Amino acid sequence: MDQAQFERDKEYGAATAIANHLYRRELISLHEHQTLIEVFIRKYRPTVSSRQSHPPRKTNERDRKEV
Repeated sequence: MDQAQFERDKEYGAATAIANHLYRRELISLHEHQTLIEVFIRKYRPTVSSRQSHPPRKTNERDRKEV
């Protein structure tokens, strides 16, 4: 992997992490999440190993811990 591919994978990872967070917080729909991931794949052309195959699980109240 060259430096340019590494940078694309890193940017893809950051973009998908943000999309996943928005989806888990229910700020975007599943359809919007899937659309974003498709756009990111076209834009960043990540390596096969860095692609995500399924949407993140939404958190629910029992998963959240009181601080």
